[in-house]
Amino acid sequence: MSLRKRLLLLYFLVGLEGVVFVEFQNYFVLGKSWEYILKYNLPFVLLQNAVFLVVYYLFSAIRLRDAILLDQNPEKLVTLTRDEKTKLFHKLVHFPMEMFRFSILFMVVLAIAFHIYVAFLLEEVTIKVLINMSISFVREQSIGMIITLTIIAFLGKALRPTIIKLNQPSISFIHVSLVKKIVLVFFSLLFIFLTDLIWLFLSVQAPVEVIIYKVIVVIAVLLTLSILSIRLIIMDSIKYTHQVADYIAAASTGKRETLHTKIPVTSNDEIGYLVGSFNKLQQRIKDLYKEIDDELKLALTIQEKLVPQTSIHFGDYQISGISLPVKETGGDFFDVIKFDDNKLVLLIGDVSGKGLPAALFMSMMIGIVRIKINKESQFISPAHILDEINVMLKPLLNEGMYISAGLGVIDLDTRMLTYSSAGHVSPIIRESGITRTIDQSSFPLGIDDNEQYSEVILPLDPLEAILLYTDGMIEQRNSENSMYGFERLISSFKENWDKDGKLFLDNINDFSTGKDREDDMTVVHLKRYNWNTR
Repeated sequence: MSLRKRLLLLYFLVGLEGVVFVEFQNYFVLGKSWEYILKYNLPFVLLQNAVFLVVYYLFSAIRLRDAILLDQNPEKLVTLTRDEKTKLFHKLVHFPMEMFRFSILFMVVLAIAFHIYVAFLLEEVTIKVLINMSISFVREQSIGMIITLTIIAFLGKALRPTIIKLNQPSISFIHVSLVKKIVLVFFSLLFIFLTDLIWLFLSVQAPVEVIIYKVIVVIAVLLTLSILSIRLIIMDSIKYTHQVADYIAAASTGKRETLHTKIPVTSNDEIGYLVGSFNKLQQRIKDLYKEIDDELKLALTIQEKLVPQTSIHFGDYQISGISLPVKETGGDFFDVIKFDDNKLVLLIGDVSGKGLPAALFMSMMIGIVRIKINKESQFISPAHILDEINVMLKPLLNEGMYISAGLGVIDLDTRMLTYSSAGHVSPIIRESGITRTIDQSSFPLGIDDNEQYSEVILPLDPLEAILLYTDGMIEQRNSENSMYGFERLISSFKENWDKDGKLFLDNINDFSTGKDREDDMTVVHLKRYNWNTR
């Protein structure tokens, strides 16, 4: 429904409310007959209602001309500047108070003009006539205040769709205090109660019990109207505090989409200021997240460049690796380093924790290992390298942080693979058609600087494949909370040892369909591809 139609409907219904209330007083309080009301009173009241409808609508159409035109041509919204939208927003949210002042003035002037007109028609204006006019004036102002409060109560709802379209994110200061609104409503209702009851006592000539009965009924009607006015004028604004509270509660769950939601500002009181401040905070958080996202994307790019991006052929083996961080950056790492034409180093590891701290130590580990290898002579001892790195890292890692690592050296001259583990999960190997694991018991790096790491030496000739991996692969769960586990990984390796290393990650993804990854996953796969190059 357009704004023009909403305003017409509002003023028509409020005018009808006034008619019903006037005739209720005539019939119930004054005891007028329906015949008298229909013949003499109702036509005049309906005429007043028509005048009321025309005047109020014309006043609204003039004051809200820009809003009505925008409502009729919504495509013009995109052409408005931010200042024009803000100006129109303030005009709309100020309008209920502007209408309040206009309505009170109009009702007073209309009543005075009517009674002056009546006085001119009378041959003589006596004290009794003045008293009756005063009583009627009080009654008229009571009815006028009821009509005014009802208009104000529903006017905010009628204007809200147009206000929301302007998408005002905030207000610079409080224009109309909520306390002022509450005081205004309170004294308006007090005025209605007092004037209506005074009019009732002055106008009704009946036994005391009849007057008491009528007073109770009138108070009940006025209370109903009062509750409606308070609900629409005051509580309608306060309900937005619940929205803010709900968004804050949702944001505390850590879901980023709830941090970027804006609540429309639809008032210029403390509630509107609170909602606007919340929106500013949301925008600031969104901007900060964008900065962090950009930095993390750069960090991920750097991480990706630190690890091999393609498979490597070395002797009669093909080595490939892949790492999937659970966040933008991760703590898993691997590297494949050629020392010379006959020596190659395999590195895999996992820094405890996730995110940037883990990523920093992951980058450090790759750099340290490369430096250590370049400083070694012809003989490279993986256990010796891990011993030195362990001593170096112990004072650098925060309490509770550690790094598991596996380091292997392939020597084509000696036809041997030397492997050492620092608390890393056991590699799976295939030798002469038999699948087994390389089990070593040791602390991860950074826990005990006195730890001495051991080595396992394997002959290359019977070696067909090796699978190095991180614990994120075996600890991944599915929608039924079952863990992928070590046994499934061994079974997958037995069937697919000669396939591409990415297949092992694909199998885990298929297993965990419907469940997000919980940890970084990394795999390094070595397989013999040519038996005739020995």
